[in-house]
Amino acid sequence: MLILILQSNKLGANTSDTVTTAPKGMIVTPISPSSIRVRVVPPDNTTGILRYDVFVPSLVDSALCAVDAGSGPLECEVGGLAAGSAYGVRVRSFLQKDPFYSDGVEGTGWTKPNAPASVTVTPTSTTSLFVRFKTPTDATGISRYEVTVDRVIPKQLCTIPLGDKLECQLKGLQPAARYTVTVSACVRRTNPTVCSEGVRVSGWTKPLPPLDVAVVPSSNTSVVVRFEAPTDARGIGRYEVAVSGAEPIKSCTIPRGEKLECRVDGLQSASKFEGAVKSCINDTDPAVCSEDVVASGWTKPNAPRQMTFGSVDSASVYVSWQKPDGKMDGITLYKALARQSSRAVERTQEHSCFADASLEELGCSISGLSPSTTYTVSVSSCIATTLCGDEVGLMEITTLSQPVNIVPIIVGVVVALAVLVVVLVFVVYKRRRTNRKPTPLEYLEETSKDELNVELPADVYNSSNNNSN
Repeated sequence: MLILILQSNKLGANTSDTVTTAPKGMIVTPISPSSIRVRVVPPDNTTGILRYDVFVPSLVDSALCAVDAGSGPLECEVGGLAAGSAYGVRVRSFLQKDPFYSDGVEGTGWTKPNAPASVTVTPTSTTSLFVRFKTPTDATGISRYEVTVDRVIPKQLCTIPLGDKLECQLKGLQPAARYTVTVSACVRRTNPTVCSEGVRVSGWTKPLPPLDVAVVPSSNTSVVVRFEAPTDARGIGRYEVAVSGAEPIKSCTIPRGEKLECRVDGLQSASKFEGAVKSCINDTDPAVCSEDVVASGWTKPNAPRQMTFGSVDSASVYVSWQKPDGKMDGITLYKALARQSSRAVERTQEHSCFADASLEELGCSISGLSPSTTYTVSVSSCIATTLCGDEVGLMEITTLSQPVNIVPIIVGVVVALAVLVVVLVFVVYKRRRTNRKPTPLEYLEETSKDELNVELPADVYNSSNNNSN
């Protein structure tokens, strides 16, 4: 409670009785916008004093309240006053004999101003609140407004001068926490401060938003919205999920502690939807929730029909199919997949091919396969290369064994024969050149006449002479 201590000024006849019996002072306390409490400080000698009368000269000449002299609290209340107003107060002792009234003591006191109206506390973030309020209908005496917050050290304070915008942002708070805000209207230049009754309103800061929100296709008519709780989940009582892109908007509520996912059914196939997730505090009106965390995703497209096999060899297989029934929007291509999975391989081996959805005849050849190997083949409709629907078909086929490649053998044989022929020719040539004898002329040409030390044979000599003749 605010208390105003006032110095007293003694008034009246200047006789010894009136002076000594006058009150020593008074304490005026604002009680409400229409009343004050006056506490009398009695004189040292109270002999002959019956009561103390309290006057407000600006209102009436008669006493507005009286306090019996005795052992109890020497105070009384004066009502019927105006809000936020200063009043001069006079207190006199009423005596048993003439002159009946002592000297008076005077001072000034204030009534409280009217309290602010329509105070609202709105969360603006995880660490701040916004306080707005309106002036009272009668704002007499108000020079400023003060806003304080409980449970904050140091205590936060906004002071808003009269005439400024009546709002205040409080910062540095904890997420998902409840705070009590007090707004008071105060009178100008009083000591101690005279303010109205505080209007107390509670408000919550926003909780932290969820993490890792994803919209995952579940079927051609449903999606699943998955997310994680924030690192600091204090104050969060539930999560609210809304999926837009459909009419009406689909939604679900997940209490804290349950699995953080929501399945939404009844959607169009091969369509894009937007999921928004927010954290909320329970039992608040209006609701206090975090900012929305938004992600988008697709429902699966409708599956193709009547998958069949075409040509098959040792390294490839041709697959064909028909367009799906129902909605075709969103399908841009088709995927054919051959999957080999067995204990003989460390991981599943997959080979695929794509066909544009605009083709009249849908099909493609899956290549890179191994000979004499069994594959499970399927087809699916795709919105993108990494976003396909359910696989259908799931038929097995075995590639052909690899044929013998005779080309390298023929080439090898031809090369070998060629090499053999060359070697044989070379050997024959060498042998013939080594074994044959030179003719006489060749022998003569190779040997100079001066170097001939042997006698020519008779047949050679005769042949030579005959030729010369």
